[in-house]
Order: sequence, then C-alpha cells, then structure tokens
Amino acid sequence: MVRSVIIFEDMNKLLRATRHLRIEEILTVIYITVVSLINFLMFNDSISGISSVKSVIRYFNFGESLFYIFFFLVILYFLWNLINALSLIITRHLISKNPMKRSEILGLSKFTWKALRSMLPIIFVPAVASTLLSHLNFSLRFTNYDLLFASIDHTLIGSYVFLDLPLFISDIGQADLVFYSYILLPVIIGILLIALYIKRPATLYREMIIAFLLSMAVSFPFFALFPCIGPNNYFIRNLHNNSAPEAIASRLQGFDPGEKIRKYTAQVADAQTIPGPDHVVPISAFPSMHTIWGMLVVYYCFRVRRTSLFVTIPWILFMLAGGLMLGQHYVIDYVAAIPFIIIIISLSRMLMKRYGSLGTPLRTVSFAATLKQYTQKPAP
Repeated sequence: MVRSVIIFEDMNKLLRATRHLRIEEILTVIYITVVSLINFLMFNDSISGISSVKSVIRYFNFGESLFYIFFFLVILYFLWNLINALSLIITRHLISKNPMKRSEILGLSKFTWKALRSMLPIIFVPAVASTLLSHLNFSLRFTNYDLLFASIDHTLIGSYVFLDLPLFISDIGQADLVFYSYILLPVIIGILLIALYIKRPATLYREMIIAFLLSMAVSFPFFALFPCIGPNNYFIRNLHNNSAPEAIASRLQGFDPGEKIRKYTAQVADAQTIPGPDHVVPISAFPSMHTIWGMLVVYYCFRVRRTSLFVTIPWILFMLAGGLMLGQHYVIDYVAAIPFIIIIISLSRMLMKRYGSLGTPLRTVSFAATLKQYTQKPAP
C-alpha cells in the first residue's frame, strides 16, 4: 500500500513536470522512449549510439569534409547564448573575483535551460534514430524489395530511370548542378532552421521541428517493412551478389554514365557504406526522406515568403533528379513520399495550433545581456 502511494506521488510529480514542456518536447520524450525501448528489447543495443551517430553524420556529409564545419557552426549558433553567459560568469569568477549569489545561480540555470531546450529535439531524436537505423541496416541487410520497386518503376514509366537518367544528364553536362542540389539538402535545412529560429515569433521554427519529428516517426516503420538499399547498391554495385532481370543485366554490361557521374556516385556510395565484409548500407530508400525533407523546406520557405518558390521549386526538381542519377532512389520512392508529406504537414500544423501554448514560451532573445546585471554588480 505504501509503495503504491509512493508510485502514485511520483507519477503526479512527473505529470506536473510535463506541464512545463512544449508540444515538441513532449513528442521528443515520447519518441526517445519508444525508440530506446525498441533498440534495447529487439536489438539488445548491439550497436553503440556513438558509432551509429558517426555513421549517419558521415553519410549526410556525402564525402564533403567542409560539411563538418557547417554542422559545427549550426550547433555553435544555437549554443551561442549559453556560451556568452558562461563566458560572463567565468570572467566574473576568474578575473573580477566576484562570487555569485544563490539567486544569480538560479537565474543562470533557468536561462541555460531556455538556451538548450531549443536544441533538444534536433540533437537527441536524430541520435536515437540513428541507432535504430543502424540496427535495421544490419539486421535487414540481405532483405530487400529493390527488385519489386524496379519493376514498379518500369511498369509505371516504361524504363529503368536509374539507368537512363544518368546518361541523359551526362549528355547535357549538368552533373555538377544535379549532384550539389542533392547533397546540399542538410545544409539548406540547417540554414532554414536558423532563419526560422531568429524569426519572431518562433512559431514556424517550432512547427518545423514538429514536422521533422513526425517525419522520422512515420517513416521508420516503412523502412522496417520495406527495406530498400537503392539501385546503385543493389544493381550497379551489386553489393550482395543479387540477381537482376535480364533487361537490367544486359544494360549494366555496357553502362557508362561518364567519368564525372561515376566519381559522384562512388563518393556518395563510399560515404554511406559501413566498412566490413557485409557491406552494410542504409535500407531507408523507401519512402524517400530526401523528398519529404525537401518538400518541408519548400513549404516552410513558402510560409516565410511566397516568392521563394521561384528558387525552391527548381532546386527540389534538381535534387530529385540527383537521387535518381546517383542511384539512391527509385521513382516509386518519390511517389510514396507524397502522402507522407501531406500527413506530416497537416499533423504538425494541427498540433501547433491546438497545443502550441503548452509549456513555457520559447524565447530566442539573448539571455547573456540579461545576466550582465549580475556580472556588472560590484563585489559586496
């Protein structure tokens, strides 16, 4: 009886604590809890989280070392307020020798939490998601639906686009444009997040965070149900000695998209392949996350400024062509992403409209300036 009362009181404390959380933070907690349980119960956490994060970061850099610098700068931007505040505190303690009062320490703790909470969803959710994806990549490495998706493409379009489009792009000399449109997606997302974070109020930033959380929540079940490694890994590189239909096998014998496309394709393939005898690669081609995230970029840029469509529409078309040119996707991967986009945008808008007022408000103003009143006080 006493134990039941204690558990009930602890649950009440937990529920009271959640009242201070925003809707995106509640979704973050739910996602992390569910995915962590899956990693532990189904896969026994056989792959470390750190190695999984490194693999995902390596993949999304697409072999471009400069991308590491960009992602570091994005994180640095979001932590800038915290860095400013800590530098002021260090200056006060080490240089001015002014001890802090208890009220000042509490003020610093509150402002620190406000600075960190804006980053929690975009740090912890990808971290646990990358671990789950690594488990799926390894456990489903020999289970692929690539033959089915290739046949669906041929039925819908009448050709194997992953073989025809690289030749066409090579002929018109647009390989560079298509390639960089594809691999720059993470950079564009980072720039857009910063722009929405600065914008007052931060409603669009929060809504876009919710959309990204939902995109990972709804896509992973389909990764597990329909694992797909993409035409480059399955047919062209033929990592696992897969059998190909005669129509594809005969085309592959003389397939030569040109030196530049071969170089770009190898660069992306090397970035996504985990070294080892099993040649483990992502099984997350269906549905296309590039399409989902790219359309989110188009949508939220449109919400900020409608004229952005003159830039974002051509970009996403080149980006989609890049996924086909590099052999990362089938056309059906793009088609399947459309209902996901509609559901994600609709749910994120509904959640923000209905529950956006939950928790304490997101303040993007610098709290370092607020702490100056503490650091500039004379020593008692």
